[in-house]
Amino acid sequence: MMRTCSILACLCTLVSCGDPNATPADGGLPDTGPADPTYEAVEAILMASCSSSVCHGGTGAGAARLNFSAELAAGRPLTSVLVGQAACQYDLMPRVDPGRPDNSWLMIKLEGPHTGRVIDFTPSPEWDPGISPNEMGLYPASTCPRTRNGEISFGRLMPLSSTSGLAPSRIALIRAWILAGAPGPSSR
Repeated sequence: MMRTCSILACLCTLVSCGDPNATPADGGLPDTGPADPTYEAVEAILMASCSSSVCHGGTGAGAARLNFSAELAAGRPLTSVLVGQAACQYDLMPRVDPGRPDNSWLMIKLEGPHTGRVIDFTPSPEWDPGISPNEMGLYPASTCPRTRNGEISFGRLMPLSSTSGLAPSRIALIRAWILAGAPGPSSR
């Protein structure tokens, strides 16, 4: 019971219900400006913004075979599914490449080139999506890699719950965390 109460207290502090600077895309977290690029800060952003049951939480594998809630429930840090792990939608790029945010799929999904909210990404000519188009040139339905209307799709900017994405300060914090080597949880 004590652990549940402390977790709830922490969440209430993070969410700051009713904060005028909070946005739905940020899971209700207020945009308080610069913060230290720690694992804990990144985890708070991802859990508040990306872990709904239809995205990267709830039961099942999660979108793009990435379920943040399941990892934490199993006692594993999010680095276990992010750092050095091939991206489901484009397996030539890791989800997070420590020290290299511009080679991290997470950054493509948060701030990559896009038209509207659809990611504009040109894969390497050497990339093999692992699926083949039919005789009409249409790819079969697939989530990894993702297809839409018979074509390979790299999806939309994240989080999906927003029309504007994460606050720039949150994206900068995640970028700084990756630049710092994407460290795991600090010892408590």
